Amino acid sequence: MSLYSSRLYRRSPVLLQNAAISFKGLLSRVTRRSRRFSKVLAQIRARETLTVEGIRDFQCRELRFIIEHATRNVPYYRKLFEGCGLSESMIQSPDDLKKLPCLEKETVRTQPLQFVPTNLKKWLLIRAGTSGSTGTPLQLYRTLDSVIYEHGYVWRQFAWAGGSLGNRIVALRGDVVVPSSHRTPPFWRHNLAENTLIMSSYHIAEDTIPLYLAAIRDFQPTLIYSYPSAVYPLAEYIVRKKLAGDFIVDPGFWTRQ
Repeated sequence: MSLYSSRLYRRSPVLLQNAAISFKGLLSRVTRRSRRFSKVLAQIRARETLTVEGIRDFQCRELRFIIEHATRNVPYYRKLFEGCGLSESMIQSPDDLKKLPCLEKETVRTQPLQFVPTNLKKWLLIRAGTSGSTGTPLQLYRTLDSVIYEHGYVWRQFAWAGGSLGNRIVALRGDVVVPSSHRTPPFWRHNLAENTLIMSSYHIAEDTIPLYLAAIRDFQPTLIYSYPSAVYPLAEYIVRKKLAGDFIVDPGFWTRQ
């Protein structure tokens, strides 16, 4: 169960919700200060210089590794390959993936343990899940290494935008940090450990957008980490109300280096 969907979190006051999110953020921060993270991030950045052929070779090698692992250790894929009459050798490149049937979300939702590798100790896995904002949450299990790789790719993209570890960030995605039933601000929570203001994308409306913009302006982020569909209403409001100058002239806002 995710932090945001827990009953205790939803019933806690804002101060305690901020504390819970900050504690979770502290764990992520420790992960990003590890040697493993530094090594993974260096590997990811090194691949930026690969040629098209080099990228293709890397993709094929990684795919073959995943297929071998899945067919030998993951119950769902072991049964799938046997049922379809497929073997590891038949999947050599991304082009071969069309030989596999599409995986439906409902299958993952109803059979989560079928996707847990048998060669891993379950107590070492991290239980995770989606927010269920579409009405069908997923229960997932992850390794610490998968979390580290995710952080690595995210921070590589932040670096492309001029960001670095420790920067102030506004996260405006699908995080249900505020229960959908709440109708009064704040519609965001503060992750102190990661210097991040996590905003609910589900409370954005014509009458709440000024509140969001004021909070962002006060927070003075270096980056806004968002789904396009979430940040678009804010940008459209700024243009429509001719507020762009208000943000550009504020020291450190949108143009902060």
